[in-house]
Amino acid sequence: MNKKISVKITIIVIMTVILTVPSTMLQISQAQISQSDQNTILSMHNVERKEVSSPPLTWSNSLATQSQDYANQLSTMGLVCNAQQCDQTPHGASNENLAGGSPGTSITTHVEGWAKEKSIYNGQPIPPGNNPAGHYTAMVWQNTKEIGCGFTSTDQMNFLVCRYNPPGNFVGEMPYGNANQAVTDDETTFVPNEGVAGSEDTGVNNGGDANGDSGSEDGGDSGSEGGNGN
Repeated sequence: MNKKISVKITIIVIMTVILTVPSTMLQISQAQISQSDQNTILSMHNVERKEVSSPPLTWSNSLATQSQDYANQLSTMGLVCNAQQCDQTPHGASNENLAGGSPGTSITTHVEGWAKEKSIYNGQPIPPGNNPAGHYTAMVWQNTKEIGCGFTSTDQMNFLVCRYNPPGNFVGEMPYGNANQAVTDDETTFVPNEGVAGSEDTGVNNGGDANGDSGSEDGGDSGSEGGNGN
């Protein structure tokens, strides 16, 4: 009888651990983006969107959870930043902007790096292949309605992941100014083109950070990792 009770107690303890660990992990994960950071990210996106008459975005907890999970995954890959450049940050989805930077680089600085690409956007439909302003055009994509982001940091590098719904950067379409744009196209340049990390002096980002498709760095601490909106 005592053995049966002992076995039951052991099973209950094991089940309790199994059930509680994911909850604890989720709390740690979601704590990386504070309410203040959410407001900052939304505000910075919506300021850019307002300038081109795109409707404001709202925050999606679902997208934020996905983004945080991938940011956490990036932090386990052994990626590093040094004085010359950061390792290139691989994409985890086809609807995301990524930024990888030196430890201490702020979320604000990362998003500013994406927004600065406005200065090199030529006002034309999204081209096939490399889209140097892809992070910016993703930010202001007219049909996008929601955003959710995740952030994590190691002693070598930090990572900002923002995912969008519906996604944008469709080849041949304008990011804004066309109310009848399709949102079901098969080809989106959110998919990375494996740009070179750490290229210099294009004035897009304030660098030391990985920059994907746009391949842009400016030699300081912030950067955008991207594949045409990555």
